[in-house]
Amino acid sequence: MIDLIIKNGNVITMDAQRAVIENCDVAIDQGKIVAIGVGLKPEAKKTIQADNMVVCPGFVNGHSHVYQSLIEGIGYDMHFDPWNWRFLFPVVSKVTPENAQAGAALAALEMIKNGVTTISDHWYLHTDMDNINKVTEVFDQSGMRSQMVFGLLDQTFAGERIDSEYMTMIQTEDLLLKEAMNYYEKWHAKKRTTVALGPGSTEDISESLMRKTVEMAKKLNINVSTHVAGWIEINSYTIRHFGERDLEHFNSLGLTGPHGVLFHAVWLSDREVDIIAKTGTKVVHCPVANSYLGYGVAPVSQMLSRGITVGLGTRWSRQLYL
Repeated sequence: MIDLIIKNGNVITMDAQRAVIENCDVAIDQGKIVAIGVGLKPEAKKTIQADNMVVCPGFVNGHSHVYQSLIEGIGYDMHFDPWNWRFLFPVVSKVTPENAQAGAALAALEMIKNGVTTISDHWYLHTDMDNINKVTEVFDQSGMRSQMVFGLLDQTFAGERIDSEYMTMIQTEDLLLKEAMNYYEKWHAKKRTTVALGPGSTEDISESLMRKTVEMAKKLNINVSTHVAGWIEINSYTIRHFGERDLEHFNSLGLTGPHGVLFHAVWLSDREVDIIAKTGTKVVHCPVANSYLGYGVAPVSQMLSRGITVGLGTRWSRQLYL
């Protein structure tokens, strides 16, 4: 007797042919799919009738900031900058481990409800260095797989350089590198979790820390996941400071390649799309966030036509994108 059989669903297989099998059964035992087919007859401890329903692999949220689940719905009619100062900075600058835990639990519930079983969360709210551990514990306990991106901010937060009580998440280079290594040793490839490194953006992180982040990621053989060319102003910033567009500069620093994951990737030139394709870099497209923030329209069709791997992410607090 097996543990579970799902009967008469429309099974989306995700095989090479993208086959969809109607009125199909899925047999599951000890947490593994043991058979897929029409009219399966094994006895099962539990049966789910899936008539007129879809049965498919769990969805992957390729980019999120789950701390924003605590402020979901606040200021959705506002532009990014006034929203930052009126709502985001005052709240998140005071996030405690208990707050981080509660926000992660809420986000996990929303995602599981919508069929999301894997999350890549970019966590840089190091107002307390235990925040990210609490979030990781919640995701593991929920049964979700997670790639936790250890964020690094030593210069600005959301591009803001103004010294104020709200910038408590900005930490020193030495502390961030030390804590990133501690976190990697505690969590990477443990239970359901893997670890990546995540510079905030080219303006949020110093050149020194950026280079050391690349070195650490290569040494540990893990992903570097970061916001790239998400808003048009970032290209102006990198051209002024480095003489290159945002993605071009990331490529010069060595952040592109099979372990490179780019969030948003909206304001790309044809040459930059070519760089992404040739280096095997991955992209996470965040359509809802781009729409809310007025970031622009990412060249997704162009990237797909070049064979670039493009995933979907939320970035924004709203996890219900599916």
